[in-house]
Amino acid sequence: MGRQKILISKLSIFIMFVAFVFVIFSFQRCSSGSDELAGKWKTDDGSISFEFFKDGKVIRELDGHLKTGEYTKISSGSIKMTFPGDIFPFSRSWWISGNELTFAAPNQPNLILKRIE
Repeated sequence: MGRQKILISKLSIFIMFVAFVFVIFSFQRCSSGSDELAGKWKTDDGSISFEFFKDGKVIRELDGHLKTGEYTKISSGSIKMTFPGDIFPFSRSWWISGNELTFAAPNQPNLILKRIE
């Protein structure tokens, strides 16, 4: 009986350790900021631009109105941006090809921006 309790106790500690490591790695995958996104991106017509900073800050310009918010890479190829006053976060798939950044969402046209800085 005593050995069973010790074994169960050691097993419980091991399981908690594995769970802790899993949680730590999960948080690291959801990182703020990105070297590849850093810089300013603008649509061809100039109506929309985003400037991304490595610290997770983003500035959005929409028809001449600036808003500062935050962005988080949820996973490779998925991003979430939040701006004060917006009802919903801006969550999209994204990819970079050359000097073009594309945001995509189901049932919506892709938003294509070009790196300007």
